[in-house]
Amino acid sequence: MISICSQSRRAKAATLVAVVVLLVGYGFVFAREPQRSDWYCCFVRAALRMQHGQPIHIVDKTPYAYPPLMAMLTIPLAQLPTGVGIVAWYVVSLVTLAIALWYAWRLIGGPTHGRLRGRWAAVAALGLLCSLRFIIGPLETRQFDTVIAALLMAGCWRLAGGHRSSGGVLLGLAAAMKCTPLLLVPYLAWRRWYGAAVLVTLTAVAANLLPEFCFPQQSGGWYAADWKRHFLDVSHRVPPGTWFSGLAQNQSLAGMFQRLFRYGLPLSTQAISGGEFPAESVPLLRACVYAASALLLASTLYFGRRGRVGCDFRGRNDDDPAAAMRHFAAEISAVFALMLLVSPMTSRAHYLILILPSLLICHAAIIDRDPFFRRLLPVLLVCGPLVTKGLVGKTLGDLALAWSLPTWYAIVCLAGMWRLLARRCAARMPSISPQAFLAPLAAANGRKRFCRSL
Repeated sequence: MISICSQSRRAKAATLVAVVVLLVGYGFVFAREPQRSDWYCCFVRAALRMQHGQPIHIVDKTPYAYPPLMAMLTIPLAQLPTGVGIVAWYVVSLVTLAIALWYAWRLIGGPTHGRLRGRWAAVAALGLLCSLRFIIGPLETRQFDTVIAALLMAGCWRLAGGHRSSGGVLLGLAAAMKCTPLLLVPYLAWRRWYGAAVLVTLTAVAANLLPEFCFPQQSGGWYAADWKRHFLDVSHRVPPGTWFSGLAQNQSLAGMFQRLFRYGLPLSTQAISGGEFPAESVPLLRACVYAASALLLASTLYFGRRGRVGCDFRGRNDDDPAAAMRHFAAEISAVFALMLLVSPMTSRAHYLILILPSLLICHAAIIDRDPFFRRLLPVLLVCGPLVTKGLVGKTLGDLALAWSLPTWYAIVCLAGMWRLLARRCAARMPSISPQAFLAPLAAANGRKRFCRSL
């Protein structure tokens, strides 16, 4: 028995050492040529301009095309030497990535690592394998996507625990950085969590007004107005899917449909080098994008309403609290997938939040042994890793982006969430409040003080 325990400790120590070595090694890649990275060219330059009261929304080679909050948050790191600043941002990215992964795991009811064995270990391994490319993506771009994912996952966890105020504020901060999380507002209203929905909106607006008062422009202009004029308004005058980056990088529905209109399903990289999109095709393209978005939204609402038929979300039952938590996670995951699909522009780095539906699908396939989800797993294993150019080569990686494999990954995740919601209704599982799930879970982990706070 003692030898088994010592072997377990040695295995854990070896795993920890391997992880530390891997992260330190990748740190050299992350910090390489910092002045040519998006972190410096986009965020640091915008932060320095804001600090001196200059406009930050300038259309150039690497434009800052986001709301002003992220530029203001970058100002403290922009004061550091370039090398030190990029290392500090690497640490921030790792910490927020760990937070996002941890809360995603807890939202599906996953055990702590001390109890991670058997089928739960398979769920974790497969979930990470399916979405590994999207986990690495934010570290490659060196942008704020890990911070946004951490805010979203932590905010949803707080909502699940009944802490609507703090949950709404966290989700509002995520929406203040990139607008797509505002899709959570109608979801929260549909849940009748009106206070949280209002908080998300107010936090997003207030956070982007802070730079106007802390670092006002010398010309008297407003950063938010500049952002709307130079970027949001332009997006309505160009074909859907056109943004301030390459078309292959846009993995939203708009980007997918524009690629289909331009060159269909190409078999070579030469076929994806096209010119201007024909103006006569823009109305049809716009109609296809809007129709597909409306169809996905309507389908999600339909399955969401079915999942709530006969369900009691006020905590009157506690027969299956873990299933109630996963039902909540499935609803959130459906909103996450829609956020990526209906956005005007979605890059692979934004797909980090799909770790939550990926884990839910793996749980349903491995632990619930649902044949439908077992058929979905191979699709995710193809659509996720196949866009890794370091694994399949640049040519096949470029073609995978042209074929919109990340977009199909999000669509498959959304279809899986529909199945989870419909399956819950068909099984007539008792539905309870997430608090009733969290309390015994926290008690089982020895966190009595946390339980009492609930």
